[in-house]
Amino acid sequence: MALCSCLLVGLLPAAQDKKPQVVHDFRVPDYDERGQLRSEIMGDTARLMDDGRIAVTLLRMNLYEEGKVAMRAFADECVFDRATQTAVSDARVRVEREDVTLSGLGFTFNIKERSFKIFDQTRVELKNVRKRTDLGLELGGSK
Repeated sequence: MALCSCLLVGLLPAAQDKKPQVVHDFRVPDYDERGQLRSEIMGDTARLMDDGRIAVTLLRMNLYEEGKVAMRAFADECVFDRATQTAVSDARVRVEREDVTLSGLGFTFNIKERSFKIFDQTRVELKNVRKRTDLGLELGGSK
């Protein structure tokens, strides 16, 4: 989390300047106890809000498993709360995993719990369903 603090220090307004600074190429990584990257929140810009949360534009999030990207999420904007380690938004969101894409309107992402929830108009698109035999379903044309 030390890296997070360094990246966010540029968002703190100067004592004489009440106008918050905008940071470009925003990135907040999250590491496990072994120093392995678990997740990262990135955006084109980040602006400190009056309540201490951070408004992020053109959001990109990656979740990692065993050192590889396991999930990616994209949204036009979100608000990141350092205190609760959550990102929330009312914007459209798209979440991609290897064999599934989720999309919808509005979301919350809890970094510590690795929990991603889409609130409304949720759509699920399965890929390579015919290759999956662990679902216990018979797929394909009738015989």
